[in-house]
Amino acid sequence: YTDTSRGYFDMTNEELEKLAWELFKKIPFMEGEYEYLGIRDTMKSWSAEEGEQITRVGVSFCRLLDGVRVVDEENCMLYFDGSGLVGIRINLFNYTQTGSMDMVALKDAEARIKTPDAFSIETESQDKNIATTLRVDQIDLRLVNQHSKGCAILQPLYIFSGTAAFED
Repeated sequence: YTDTSRGYFDMTNEELEKLAWELFKKIPFMEGEYEYLGIRDTMKSWSAEEGEQITRVGVSFCRLLDGVRVVDEENCMLYFDGSGLVGIRINLFNYTQTGSMDMVALKDAEARIKTPDAFSIETESQDKNIATTLRVDQIDLRLVNQHSKGCAILQPLYIFSGTAAFED
């Protein structure tokens, strides 16, 4: 539920990040190292008089373990509207290192880039053409928490990101 009487969200990214960090640091049980990921959720409303307005945004903080981002089910979301903080959602886990496992070698993962486990394109176009070239600009390692799927380990995952080129 969004109460538009509190005003529409209109902070700059810099103002939002500063306020989010100030509030995050006041949560007494958030221990360890975290990374600010910015806006991850946006609610909007539309009216004939005002057009489209942002009513609320949610920013995310992500835990880092040994400098690697833990993603998926663990996160801290702070929600802001036109008057400031309006909600908090925190999913935390206690991690204990009980062993280790061998990862797929980065070279082997790179060889699978044409047949990835998952692939997404962020584009303005809804065209479903096949990309003619893919250029990897960055490779990141993530630890994926899949607790609700019955997975009791943090699964290491390579994230390849870059540029896709289409015929047009």
